[in-house]
Amino acid sequence: MSVLSNTTSSIRRLRLPMQCFNCQSFGHEAPSCTSSTRCRFCGGPHVYTECKRRGEPECVNCHERHASTFWRCPVRLAHASTDPRNDWLRDAIKDL
Repeated sequence: MSVLSNTTSSIRRLRLPMQCFNCQSFGHEAPSCTSSTRCRFCGGPHVYTECKRRGEPECVNCHERHASTFWRCPVRLAHASTDPRNDWLRDAIKDL
């Protein structure tokens, strides 16, 4: 005798916050940015395509070893948790 289980799992989509690809900060986009250009890989005062750094990246926002566009950046997740569509994320962050 076999038992079949009919379970459903919900897929939760993470709504990422708006990020500026000029200064790498959150909450605005490049066309309206008044800040200096920052590299998404090293945080230097140049665009990513001109970056000479090799090896480990450094996030402009949290200074950890990942690019500023990394979806699991703690600063990005903190901004994402303020979006009402990500209400499930607040509990997940507490468990990290």
